[in-house]
Amino acid sequence: MKRLLSILFAAALLVTMTGVAQATIGWAGQIWPVNGTTVSDNAGVGVYFQIWKGGVTDQAGQGAGISATLYYGPNGGPYTSVAMTYNTDVGNNDEYTGTIPSSALQGLSEIWFYCDAYDETDMTTYTGAQDQWGNNPPFQLVITQTLGQDVTVTFFMCMPPEG
Repeated sequence: MKRLLSILFAAALLVTMTGVAQATIGWAGQIWPVNGTTVSDNAGVGVYFQIWKGGVTDQAGQGAGISATLYYGPNGGPYTSVAMTYNTDVGNNDEYTGTIPSSALQGLSEIWFYCDAYDETDMTTYTGAQDQWGNNPPFQLVITQTLGQDVTVTFFMCMPPEG
């Protein structure tokens, strides 16, 4: 009887753990930079994105079967996709990062982007992740054009004789 109870307990524990691992992504968001951020066209833009899945991302390191994709392009598309890489744990979330390259910003006044999370255990995609201010995607980045030339600046300082 004791052995039967042990087997039943182990089976119930296994079913419970499998159910958590097979659950879908529960939340994704906290995207940075936020909608309306101004960026320079001379450097790539790092994008950060957090994902939570109970029993998976709340463990140390990257959650098994979880991935993220960054999409960027002109308003309305077409968008270019970039696989994001695992960055770090943030509380119970896994944070991913990707870069919009500076070459994609050249000659534009704005660029739009969004992020999706993918769970390979049930082949579902989490869409509609919001930025850190609660804005819905896609998010606009305002691009400032930079000068492509060196500039010499000269300063003159007048100081009183006793200084």
